[in-house]
Amino acid sequence: MIFPGAQGNEVLDLQQRLLKLGYAISSAERDGWFGPSTEEALIAFQRERRLRPDGICGTQTWSELLEANHRLGDRLLYQKTPMLKGDDVAALQHRLNSLGFHSGREDGMFGRATGDAVRTFQRNVGVVVDGIFGPDTHAALERLGFHGGLSVATIREIEDLRTGRPDGSQLTIHLSVEPELDVLGLAVQRALSADGHATVVMPSDTDEIVAERANQAHLDLLLSLRQGTTGHPSILYFMGRHTRSEQGFHLARHVAHACARHSGLRDIELSGRPHPLLRQTSMPALIFELGLSSEDMGRALVHHSSEFGRLIASGIYTAFRTAAE
Repeated sequence: MIFPGAQGNEVLDLQQRLLKLGYAISSAERDGWFGPSTEEALIAFQRERRLRPDGICGTQTWSELLEANHRLGDRLLYQKTPMLKGDDVAALQHRLNSLGFHSGREDGMFGRATGDAVRTFQRNVGVVVDGIFGPDTHAALERLGFHGGLSVATIREIEDLRTGRPDGSQLTIHLSVEPELDVLGLAVQRALSADGHATVVMPSDTDEIVAERANQAHLDLLLSLRQGTTGHPSILYFMGRHTRSEQGFHLARHVAHACARHSGLRDIELSGRPHPLLRQTSMPALIFELGLSSEDMGRALVHHSSEFGRLIASGIYTAFRTAAE
């Protein structure tokens, strides 16, 4: 992590990346000193990317900076392990989706769906079909221009929501719970199980490991319960540079509405974020931050965990049964 007041090559690298993106930094600080204007530039970047605007360059902010410095056409894009990530990938996904070539969720990660879309596009425009987005494929894409409106990925996601689950069929849900919230996690599990839904409760781990486990299990929903650090409850769903997860937003809205029946959870903030856990899951995912820095909220959780569990479960079930509005 890089904090205000730091000095050295890491700060210089940070400044150069911010300058490349067009953020202003005082010439007096450009020798590698993390001064006031560098902090202001970093906060502006964090706000633009929907990160916490704390002026500290942590792991997620640094990762976003690295990805933001990639522009479409600057490098070859193709499917590999680990996946290529960046704003150039997100831009490619957005362009392909807008043209009707389904490249999946616009998450800035070059996975199988994006590779398939590139190959289909190449086949249609008469360039070598190799799944590699290089100069020839880029030139063909530029010749076609950009088509606005809803992308094919968004349309497909909305259609999935509209089909709903009118028969009330069983859901399979992955719960990732911080140790301090075990009581609430068990309450949510019991409430879902009472309605006949299968729930897998897993201990909190790194976002990458939790996402990998959930993806391998082919679940309907990943719900992560966390204490949070802001002092107020919020539900996070995935939002990228160009689109949001319609399923995630729909679920977040219904869970927040259900929980509003309890006085302690009436002011839940819905927040679209490019959070690593939300980005890396193939199914809809939510992070519910309870805002437990509040002592009143902590006491309410202890005394009303069963009710909280029922409300969260009710919101999830309702979201899957209803169509997106």
